[in-house]
Amino acid sequence: MLGASELPLLSSADQSNDDGLKSGDTEVLIIYDIPKGPSKLRLPTYLEYFCHSSSVFYIKSLCDDPDTEEINLASTNLTYLPEEIFSDLELLTSLSLRSNKLTHLTPTIFNHLINLRYLNLSDNNLTSLPPTIFNALKSLTVFSFKQTDHNNNLTSLPIKLFNGLKGLTHLYLQSNKLKYIELQTFNDLSKLEELVINNNSLTSVSLGVFNGLESLKYLNLSSNNLTRSFNGLAKLRYLELSSNKLTSFKPGTFNNLSELKNLHISNSNKLTNLETDTFKDLINLELLDISNNDLTHLSTNIFNENQRLVSLCLQANIMLDELKPEVFNNLTHLCLVNVEHNKFELTKNVKDLILKSIKQKNNMCKTTSTLYDIIRDEPCSHEYIY
Repeated sequence: MLGASELPLLSSADQSNDDGLKSGDTEVLIIYDIPKGPSKLRLPTYLEYFCHSSSVFYIKSLCDDPDTEEINLASTNLTYLPEEIFSDLELLTSLSLRSNKLTHLTPTIFNHLINLRYLNLSDNNLTSLPPTIFNALKSLTVFSFKQTDHNNNLTSLPIKLFNGLKGLTHLYLQSNKLKYIELQTFNDLSKLEELVINNNSLTSVSLGVFNGLESLKYLNLSSNNLTRSFNGLAKLRYLELSSNKLTSFKPGTFNNLSELKNLHISNSNKLTNLETDTFKDLINLELLDISNNDLTHLSTNIFNENQRLVSLCLQANIMLDELKPEVFNNLTHLCLVNVEHNKFELTKNVKDLILKSIKQKNNMCKTTSTLYDIIRDEPCSHEYIY
């Protein structure tokens, strides 16, 4: 085979437009390997794409080191990927195609990347993915398909899209237009730890949709149109449900979430009432944010099983006209209680009664100078612990 520098060039004048590579309005040269014997062109390999300085795919480091493990084609204005562009790159572990103008990917485009661990397709113009496109990516651990600047607009996920990705640990699908998720979509993702699906168009989540996610620790479903929720993620530690349209929680919504530490249900939800046993299974809960809802009252026993609570945000429930101090009985770990901007008046006497119920020790909180500072107008932190 000829070396990369010796390969003959076939200009656009010699080749039809169908075979040309384009990036925006930029025309690039196609380099072919001319074998000995009968005059027959074979499909191009990665050398012909990546090792000519006139090509939009040109990566000098790849030409210098054929064993390279990373390719970054982010923000290169790509509109198309040739079928064989990644052939003979079995050692590749990281591939970024972020922030381009890709509208279509062939089902076999990644078939040679058997050792790929990181794949970023975020911020393109893709509206669908072939169901078998990831079949060869058995080593994949991180996949990002989020939208921040461009127009990835997935409305659904093929039910077998993630089949076989048993090593996947992080999946980012935020800011698409997902309306629903099929029940078996995540069944093979037993090692998944982080799933981000916020800012989509989901209206509900079926009870079995997260079956198989036995390692999941972080789940973000905020900024959807959810009206009901789910249960059963035994290792989950962070759950974000803010900015949905939740009006209530059915009995058992948070069953078996005994490892959960952070729960956010704030901002533009429409919760008016919480049953006494809503949070009873959340025995390790440290942060609870139910601010900016329409709560009218809280049962005095609602936090009985949540004795590890450190931060509790109840502010801006403008219909909450009473808050009995007994609500805080034995929450001895509390370092932040925000009850501002509600209907009732937060007088010094009310504060004293709340603190008396909390029975907090003076040395528990590093962020407060006095016990009295526990009650303050401050948002719940969104820091989480894995």
